[in-house]
Amino acid sequence: MDARAPRKSNRGRRAKACDSCSRRKIQCDADVPQCNWCKHHDLACTYRRLVATTKKKSPDHKITQTPDSITRMEVILAQRLSQHDDDTQFEYLTSSQSDLRNATSFTGIPLFSEKGQAWIESRTGSRMTPQTLCSFGRQWHSPRRLYLDPDTIAASAQPSSSPPTSPVYDKSDRTHHLRDLFWTCYSLDKDLCIRTGQPSCLSDIHCDLTLPPDYSVMQNRHIQSHTIPDLGNRTVPMYPWELLLSQLKSRAYDALYSPMAHRKSQCELLESIRVLDESLEQWRLSLPPDFRPTLTFGKMTPVSADVSMQSSMVRLAYYHFVAIIHRASGRCMAQSPGNYHEGVRSSFNLSLDASRSTLVYLRVALHVITDDCFWVIIYYPISAILALFSNILSSPLDETAPGDLEILKSAPTLFRIIPIRKLTLAELTHLKLLDAFSMELARLGELAIQKARGNVPTHG
Repeated sequence: MDARAPRKSNRGRRAKACDSCSRRKIQCDADVPQCNWCKHHDLACTYRRLVATTKKKSPDHKITQTPDSITRMEVILAQRLSQHDDDTQFEYLTSSQSDLRNATSFTGIPLFSEKGQAWIESRTGSRMTPQTLCSFGRQWHSPRRLYLDPDTIAASAQPSSSPPTSPVYDKSDRTHHLRDLFWTCYSLDKDLCIRTGQPSCLSDIHCDLTLPPDYSVMQNRHIQSHTIPDLGNRTVPMYPWELLLSQLKSRAYDALYSPMAHRKSQCELLESIRVLDESLEQWRLSLPPDFRPTLTFGKMTPVSADVSMQSSMVRLAYYHFVAIIHRASGRCMAQSPGNYHEGVRSSFNLSLDASRSTLVYLRVALHVITDDCFWVIIYYPISAILALFSNILSSPLDETAPGDLEILKSAPTLFRIIPIRKLTLAELTHLKLLDAFSMELARLGELAIQKARGNVPTHG
């Protein structure tokens, strides 16, 4: 549930005031996406608290006596979410805790930190508007809230190191069912790890990573199928992400973004990037040609007539992972400007090509994206435009800068044509934020190019 939407208690009551107004005991107009108080004080307008009920619950309703694991998880989530108020989040946003090893840094500098904002101003002569910084920056640099769900779910799944009792997949076999739960948690955990730059909840060395029986054959068959396969006890499910790719994501964090990886020399870091890139290429070549991602995707790249949501998700995940792997080379550029290894720039360029491929391909594949994939898909273009924006500011006179600026300018159109039949309040609010945010990035990108060319604008 989105934290911006007024929340209901289990008695159906709506929270009448946002969290900030409630703490200050002032009247709240509950406007969307921000109430009047939050808007004028540049605060995130959230409704995270649960409305207290006056009716005393009977002993039968006590959580401590409820055996249902879902109820326990909901209570844990509610308690942990309540611990992070707006002020704490803002301190995290503007502090230096989002350091260079964070996977959400694009040129080695977290854009929404104070250091990042100072860097943007030095390159453009203008600061990001406070409204944009507060509305979007908190969401991008608050990975801790995202991380609660897999942490709790994974703990509930309690994956066993014991292999399934039967070599043939059978959903009715309890061990196979538990393995399905484990792989679901594992793939979600590793994807969030790569997206946020935070350590994963599940350590590979403590997990049995034996794939389900005939996994690759069944997975490829599902992706290539034009209809939903017959769902029986012998049908291996479609997991949130391809499991072999999830294992590569785990390796990528350890090798590129962990505290130990942060201590690597340039040569050691480039070697880690090379090894991961080779492993990713082996994975790509293992996929059937019908939906195997091309190395890059441009406007002239031919598109299969049989494009499907499943194959599109595989391709988008591939381009994003290429960007993640090679983005790590940006640390070398930030730490030693003008004195980095010759392979650093070429590696970073691969990251940028992958970001461009993401945005170009998404326009082609939007028509097959279903409503329930909104929150998964929307991350890919956001990550891509931030990468291109950062590169424009870093190299405003590069020959790719004008083209990347046009991509930034067209981003609002991309967000507006996402084919969601019925937008929820959370999705509508998020798209409005993205619209304003992408236009702000385009404005700043254009200022950076003008400033580098000596055409300093009279205002900005």
